[in-house]
Amino acid sequence: MNASFKKISTDFTSFRKLINEDYIYVDKTGLLRELIEGSSKNIFLSRPRRFGKSLVLNTILEIFSGDQDLFKGLQIEQSGYDFPKYPVLKLDMSIPCSSPEELRLEIFNALTNLATKNGLTLKSTSYGAALKELIEKTRDVHNKDVVVLIDEYDYPVSSKINNKTKANNNSEVLADFYASFKSVNDLLRFALVTGVTRNSMMGISAGLNNLDDISLDKKYAAICGFTPEEIDRYFADRYPAILQTLRKNNYSSKIEGRGVLSSLSDLKEETLHWYDGYSWDGRTKVLNPISVLKFIDTHTFKSYWALTSTSS
Repeated sequence: MNASFKKISTDFTSFRKLINEDYIYVDKTGLLRELIEGSSKNIFLSRPRRFGKSLVLNTILEIFSGDQDLFKGLQIEQSGYDFPKYPVLKLDMSIPCSSPEELRLEIFNALTNLATKNGLTLKSTSYGAALKELIEKTRDVHNKDVVVLIDEYDYPVSSKINNKTKANNNSEVLADFYASFKSVNDLLRFALVTGVTRNSMMGISAGLNNLDDISLDKKYAAICGFTPEEIDRYFADRYPAILQTLRKNNYSSKIEGRGVLSSLSDLKEETLHWYDGYSWDGRTKVLNPISVLKFIDTHTFKSYWALTSTSS
């Protein structure tokens, strides 16, 4: 392998890790600057699992951390962004729970832990009040509006989708929790909520009805996933070695009539055949990033994304 190659990470949720440990980062920071400086400060984004939502959130977290050196050479730094610092609260809602009571407790514990991490103590005893108090105290301590990032907002419902009763019960818990956002909207600099299912379809949208849903916004069609152009830009120097491995292993194309791959052009078409097929504007093609990264890392075509599923 060429010593100049950057490493590839298939566990790609930490932007800081990708940069500091010299992994490949497919630069989305130009789009993210447009997002955080746009007319709406409350954003909702839906994408399938393992499509890069968590990396988007963690990159935004680092943008608001004010650490400009972390973004050296990336689109947002080259555009002249000033990197003002804001307090950030990031909440991961992929909480395992077996009952509504356990879900309430786990959310409350997550908020308490987040407060402790930020040097704060909460007096509230309910999960909805705790969120409100956490945001208010964070705003008061820093004397700056707060950035709130919520990952997998719908997980307690989507993970129970095969059990209608549990899904409905958890939906009610989340509806009460997210309703507390309305009372703190004036304290927020920016909020981004991500999930698998669009919030208008979840039955918990009452508390989130002030969010601007960009899931099908043409401007952000490539905010998650890799476009064919990005794959060429970041990974083309690996194509010759991949092609050599596939030919050595007598790989035969899944494209009818193609047979053995004979050129880099064949390899690109084969990659698209395996991992293409996603678009959120009907025009911009994106490939699932976990599949692309694992393929490039292993030189082996497999249905990697499907293999990560916990659902039949």
